[in-house]
Amino acid sequence: MRFSRELADLDLSGIEAVHLDRLTQAFDVFFDNFFTDLAVRSRIREAEDRVGQVLATVETTLHGLTTRGHQILAELEELAARREEILRG
Repeated sequence: MRFSRELADLDLSGIEAVHLDRLTQAFDVFFDNFFTDLAVRSRIREAEDRVGQVLATVETTLHGLTTRGHQILAELEELAARREEILRG
């Protein structure tokens, strides 16, 4: 949930937690049911897929932010050089 909040700061969707309703939990605990195990496993796999997608998005975003940071630094250096030229007159 913390990572999802950080992603929200960057306007990225978060990672949805694996949600198990109480009925599924009860059946799984009391009956150790094969079918509930399959359902839970399916939800875990879906969560894994979402995590992989989010990690790829984060990597792309970090690359974009790094590139933009370099561009801003170059602009600042250019502006500082122009300022010095103007001040020298």
